[in-house]
Amino acid sequence: TMPHQFFLIVGFIFSFITGRIVTNRVCGENFNVVQPIEFGLVIAVVFCLVGGEQYFPEKYLVWIYLLLAIGQYLHFALVVIKQMTSHLNIRCLHIPVKKT
Repeated sequence: TMPHQFFLIVGFIFSFITGRIVTNRVCGENFNVVQPIEFGLVIAVVFCLVGGEQYFPEKYLVWIYLLLAIGQYLHFALVVIKQMTSHLNIRCLHIPVKKT
C-alpha cells in the first residue's frame, strides 16, 4: 500500500549491500551474504503473515523499516568516508587553498 516507501527501502538496502561488497572486495575480506538489515524484512513478512496488522498497522512498520534502512546506509557511508579520509590524510569535500 506504500510503493514509494517500499522502493526507497529496497534502494537503500541494495546500496548498502553493494557498498559492502565493494568495500570487502577492495579490502580482500569475505562477504557475508546475510546482513543484519535483512532481518527486518523477514520480521516484517512474518508479522504480516501471522496477522499482526490488526495490532500494529503496516504503514508504521514500513516507515520504521525505511528509517532503519536509511540509518544503516548513512552509518556505513560515514564510517567508510571517515576511515578513508583518515587513512589518506585528507578531508572530505574540501579543496585546499593554495598559499601564494
